[in-house]
Amino acid sequence: MTLIYITTGYYRVNYDTKNWLKIASYLNSKNYKKIHVLNRAQIIDDAFYFTMTSQLNASIFWELTKYLRQETEYVAWYPMIKVLERISYIFHFPDESEYFKTIILEQLEPFLQTIGYNENRNDSYSIKCLRQEAVKWACVLNDSSCKTMALNKLQQHLTNPVRHKLLPGWKKWTYCNGLLIANETVLMSVYYIYAKEIRSKRDTKISLEFLTCSKHFYMNSITMFEDIREETINNINFFHYNVAKHAKDNSVLDYILENWEKVKPKEIKMTTALIDIINHVYSKEQLDKIMEFVKNLKLEPLFIDYSILESINSILFSKVKIFIINLKVLSHLHKNVASSVFIIELVQLCMSHIHS
Repeated sequence: MTLIYITTGYYRVNYDTKNWLKIASYLNSKNYKKIHVLNRAQIIDDAFYFTMTSQLNASIFWELTKYLRQETEYVAWYPMIKVLERISYIFHFPDESEYFKTIILEQLEPFLQTIGYNENRNDSYSIKCLRQEAVKWACVLNDSSCKTMALNKLQQHLTNPVRHKLLPGWKKWTYCNGLLIANETVLMSVYYIYAKEIRSKRDTKISLEFLTCSKHFYMNSITMFEDIREETINNINFFHYNVAKHAKDNSVLDYILENWEKVKPKEIKMTTALIDIINHVYSKEQLDKIMEFVKNLKLEPLFIDYSILESINSILFSKVKIFIINLKVLSHLHKNVASSVFIIELVQLCMSHIHS
């Protein structure tokens, strides 16, 4: 194996399959650091580029990235972080994203076991940044250990905020991911801290956006917090944050549609609220449910109904276009994505509602 040394210049390097596999084997060995960190980064970046342009088999790209479970340099991880950002749209679709989530977590989980979730005094700045990126994506990919760790940190902070102070870079991650699995006691504690800060008209340390990370908080907000909710919560933001985070969950979507008059802010139009929901659901079943809800609405005058349907159909077609673009990207990374039936169902749904 010929070692790759640092070079300068803006160009990409492609190899034949045999040499790519040799590079992958070397990276996955204990000697990977003998390849300069900039070259390690370039290898991942080049491999992704050649995969996306159909010049490299996707299996080789994923074989190369396996070595990242032992990589602790932010520079070397950076190309993979950008890959995650590029393909993140598909994570909303359970069937299409399962393969990607599994293979990426196989890298992240052992990596986080190595560097840990807690910052150490002797950690370099790059390690701190890399840890924050790693835990962010681990939770995005629904790693249970990640969410449990966030909840533990949140409970410690609520018990003793001085001793367990949250650093700015960890605040959103801790609150949002902790509240995702928190019980009612923790939810109530966080909400009353937020409400107290709002009433005292001082800068809030807890963002409304953090509270809406919990679908249980939203689904109980009408009853559990009705007495103080109106004076402490911005209804428009509250509605949008919850839709963006939870509308793809069937139980939340059902809750919204069944309690429409109570949950839709009076300050926004019905069409605006419905479009917001459609933009954040990712299955034909959910879209069918929304369309059925719209058709059953009793609206006067009648033309308003057609206006809403026209707006919804426009959004549906936009959603089709976005998904087609992402499917083309992802089909390079895994052949099964190209066989997804969701896009076909979505097109059929649009056409059926236009002609109905």
